[in-house]
Amino acid sequence: MQDKLDKLKLRLLVKQGHIEKDTKRTVVENAVLHEYIQEQHVTIATTQAALTGHVHRSLGAQMPAQSVIRLGMDRQERFNTLMALKDRKLYEAERYLVARTQGIENRMKYCQEERFETIGGDNCIVRFETAPIHGASVKAVFDALLNTVLNSEMFLSELFGSITIREDSDFENSEFAQVRL
Repeated sequence: MQDKLDKLKLRLLVKQGHIEKDTKRTVVENAVLHEYIQEQHVTIATTQAALTGHVHRSLGAQMPAQSVIRLGMDRQERFNTLMALKDRKLYEAERYLVARTQGIENRMKYCQEERFETIGGDNCIVRFETAPIHGASVKAVFDALLNTVLNSEMFLSELFGSITIREDSDFENSEFAQVRL
């Protein structure tokens, strides 16, 4: 309603000679650009809703970085199973990260987080974050990532206001880590 009123006021001012034709054209061009931008926002919101809907419809399905691995009770058998999967899992992880980071400026921080509850009542968090790291060695970055994994139960406890317990294998001396929260 306000938009129609503004257009009528503009026409009246133009007829009365208070606004020149160039100004009218600029106002009309701005209105067209504004409408185009609004349509783009609606298109983006529709796309985001479709992606969110897909996530909620497929809660029982696996996330891109998730897979089911059946590990036996025997420590050597577990190690052998993980060794057999190592190359494939690293390939899948790299492929996912390359696809997920397309279009993201790698010199700027970026973070996206989704939180939802599954049909079974499980709380889920999917977090994707990139951060430029300047002046640090690869070892320092690796150690920081390892520290984050090792302290993930603290993050979850704070987030959900509950006690989270971590069980892990002795991966200080191994190529693999098994962490269960």
